[in-house]
Amino acid sequence: MPLARLPLAAALAAALIAAGSPTASADPPWSTPTPLPGTGNGHAAVIPRGHVAAFMPSNRTQPPNTASQLLRLDPPTGAVLSSTPVDLAGTAVAAYAGDSIAVAGTSIGPSGTIDDASRVRAGTARGASGAPALRTLPGTQGQNVTALVGNVRGDVALATRGLRTRLIYLRRKGTSAFSRVLTINVSSTAHALGPGVQSDLQAAMDETGRMLVAWKSQRVNEGESNAPAVVSYITAAPGRGFGTRRTIESVGPTTGNSFVGSPGVRLQVSGTDKALLAWTGFDGAHFVVRAAPLDRGHVGARQPLSPEGVDAVLGDVATANDGRALVLWRSDVAGADPVAGRQPHLFGNVRAAAGAAFGGPEAIGGEASVRLAPTAVIDPQTRRPIALFGDFTTSRPLVSVRPPTVP
Repeated sequence: MPLARLPLAAALAAALIAAGSPTASADPPWSTPTPLPGTGNGHAAVIPRGHVAAFMPSNRTQPPNTASQLLRLDPPTGAVLSSTPVDLAGTAVAAYAGDSIAVAGTSIGPSGTIDDASRVRAGTARGASGAPALRTLPGTQGQNVTALVGNVRGDVALATRGLRTRLIYLRRKGTSAFSRVLTINVSSTAHALGPGVQSDLQAAMDETGRMLVAWKSQRVNEGESNAPAVVSYITAAPGRGFGTRRTIESVGPTTGNSFVGSPGVRLQVSGTDKALLAWTGFDGAHFVVRAAPLDRGHVGARQPLSPEGVDAVLGDVATANDGRALVLWRSDVAGADPVAGRQPHLFGNVRAAAGAAFGGPEAIGGEASVRLAPTAVIDPQTRRPIALFGDFTTSRPLVSVRPPTVP
């Protein structure tokens, strides 16, 4: 491909207009946000057995070899169990084999930044503490980590991207090293799924083998666009080719800047043959957040998650294998930039196990100004929704936890 519980409007209006203290808070049932080590937003978060694993960028005024902090968090409270400095940027973390994690990122060169001497490094660690043993992957000059996944058996796969090549590495169960198993040279011979330019792309495969792809496409020039953002979706049944691309929504006003900031669209598997699609849409006057269930590839009824009269953009999505889901979104963002004179705040909608619809918006970050996309997680053991986000005003990364929704 080229590429809250009151009447909704009143509740959100009160939350967005009120002048608050600089200390972040949250409306019940979400916990008061807990500050985390590091600065800004976390890059990724997963949950191996018993703890959340998350990467946070460090303050670059700190000593060398601390570009990022690998955190282990207690899922019920968000408390930090351990913090390990890791000298990587562009980090990713994934769970595998129940209680282990794999990490990857780009090394920091002698200049203190990513440079020509930088390479992709990857390693693994077990339990709720300890530093991963990192190894440099040969042939990764100019490559960045794009995906890192693990399975219950103990295999880990890593994808990297360079200007002209895509590399796939595999660490099989019982081995200690990542080995390159595939090199993909960039060309125009790949199977075309549909039109796209400067796309935000999502891909997933459910337990039946069905492949699902969604993307937001929009030509952007210096942070502005007069073209709509087109959200597309396509699927392939097990053992079959991809069907016809479906336009989910053409997003944006017909005049002025209609740029929709990332992520724009999120796609997550939420059961054996079910998934969840969420995106930033437009209701004719305001940017909005919507979601729709996917059942064996079919798109179900779309549901608005943000209230009328408020500009809102998608932040992140997390799902559990019993159908529970969490969608995070930011208020007072007109596609990409904050509404003039307003600060973006964090909200979320929760869906119960096997639930067909999401509950109403819930304030999570209180007065925190959330300028960057948050990270959503659901603990697979306790089923607790978890939100990781950064407060722009204080440069603090924060975490807030919610009790699980009872079906």
